[in-house]
Amino acid sequence: TIHGRTKIQGYTPPAYWAPIGEVRRNSDIPVVANGEIWSLDDLKRCQESTGCMHFMLGRGALAEPGLVQLCARYLHTPVERPLFPLRGGSASHWHELIELLVRCSVRMQESDRRTMSRIKQWLNYAHNKGEVRWFSEVKRALSSEELLGRLTDLMHAETAGATKHAAFQLST
Repeated sequence: TIHGRTKIQGYTPPAYWAPIGEVRRNSDIPVVANGEIWSLDDLKRCQESTGCMHFMLGRGALAEPGLVQLCARYLHTPVERPLFPLRGGSASHWHELIELLVRCSVRMQESDRRTMSRIKQWLNYAHNKGEVRWFSEVKRALSSEELLGRLTDLMHAETAGATKHAAFQLST
């Protein structure tokens, strides 16, 4: 796996894919390209630049968990079991996934503080990509129980807003 940046550059964009392609062309082993793949379009540009057939999705998969399945489909890679669909910005779409992460963290005996740190980092990636506009509503939650409660409240508000919007459209 080649990350397309130096250690000093860290996560700072851009990722430099061209040198990954140079390594791939001069190597007898499969090369995995990584860096700044936040969407299917990014993956396509990375593939075009590197000639790679293998990719590592990092923060892009955290910001949009459905990206894994979307990219696998594009690369004609079979998926053994259904993965998460594209999440978008809806709180209801994220609730199930966050609930699953909390349950897994409990089974692994991870502290709630560590779990919350991971969830907030994850949601912040999605927020920075414009997916999770409601991040400010949950970022100050102190426990996973509180965060899931706030998400539930947001889900109810989304449902009420959608119902109100549908009723307005029917009346016009």
